[in-house]
Amino acid sequence: MATYFRMTNQRRVILDYLKSTDSHPAAATVYKAVKGKLPQISFATVYRTLNFLKEQGMLLEIDAGQGYSRFDGNPTNHYHFICSSCNTVMDINAPVIEGIEQKLSKYVRGKVAGHRLNLIGICADCLNNRKR
Repeated sequence: MATYFRMTNQRRVILDYLKSTDSHPAAATVYKAVKGKLPQISFATVYRTLNFLKEQGMLLEIDAGQGYSRFDGNPTNHYHFICSSCNTVMDINAPVIEGIEQKLSKYVRGKVAGHRLNLIGICADCLNNRKR
């Protein structure tokens, strides 16, 4: 059964911002970015809205291992690379591994519904900076 909800102006502005960037911002960055268009918005409202939009399947929450979440306006299944030096999160433009859920489900006690894959390493910029 489909869930219907009202797309408020706050929700639209936050979602539009996330769809316009590939930087995978934290909630604090989203707050700073939308504050210009929504001067009365609070950080708590931005945080609640991000969680609501995530629950509706309209964005992804990424745990980049930094103690806070990052958000992605592209909710389709895709992969990320996380730099362990500068904490940048980048999309990996590679095809999604077909059938991985079925292949790995034999190792899981339960039902696999999907997967997320984050690769962790050092980005090219950080590698170049280390060489200097």
